[in-house]
Order: sequence, then C-alpha cells, then structure tokens
Amino acid sequence: MDKIKNRKSADTPVLFVGDFNAYRTTEPTLYFLGESIEFEGKPHTPPFGLREAYAVVHPEQTGPTIDFIFFTDPFRPIAAQSIQTNRDGVRPSDHRPIEAVFEW
Repeated sequence: MDKIKNRKSADTPVLFVGDFNAYRTTEPTLYFLGESIEFEGKPHTPPFGLREAYAVVHPEQTGPTIDFIFFTDPFRPIAAQSIQTNRDGVRPSDHRPIEAVFEW
C-alpha cells in the first residue's frame, strides 16, 4: 500500500492483482479495501482503500476466494468471473482464479 501511495503521480490508476492467500474477511484483504486493522497489537489504518473487481460486479456473490483484482479509479469493472476451466480433471489453479474486464 505504501508503494502504491508513493507512486509518481497519485492520478496514475492502479491494478493490484494476485493470489493473496487471504480471504475477503481477513485482515490483509480488509486493509487493502481501506479498513483499519489490528496487527501485532497495534492499529493500522491504510492510506486509502482499493476496490475489488469481482465484488463490484457481483456484490451478492462474494464467496470464499483468495484471488483478487483490486483497482482504483478511473478503472471500472464491467465483467468479472471465477475461472472454472477443467481439462481432463486438471484445473489451472488449486483455487478460484478471477478474471475481469475493465473500462478505462
């Protein structure tokens, strides 16, 4: 978050993508979303909050996932889905990777 906050221009849009190995309701993810958390007995307040593409597109379907596509304005997600590819019993990941389409 500090690296994003200290980017050359605060107007530069951000896509922060990855397998975070943390659910939507855990402290790291909540921190990315702009919520204050407690870590090692101390409160930590993020410098800003990111938005999460899948949750914006599907607010009613925020099930367990550890993969996220976080973003800032002016990006606007218009589609997002969990990749469920299965070829001969082989999946691309051991969990639910996410893909999203944005307007910019």
